[in-house]
Amino acid sequence: MEQARWERGIGVAELARRVGVDRKRLWRVLNGERAMRADEFVRLCAELRVGLADFAAPTRPR
Repeated sequence: MEQARWERGIGVAELARRVGVDRKRLWRVLNGERAMRADEFVRLCAELRVGLADFAAPTRPR
């Protein structure tokens, strides 16, 4: 998530504003100091145009 933010040139404060999350809270999430809630994750993926599946564990062949 942090890499996607950086690649798009969006600051933490701006991204927090766009997704409706406190800037300090988002900073802690992006730095691994706090767990991300599901609703935050979905909004961040949408804003950064990152697919939810990009974060899913690969499936094993049967």
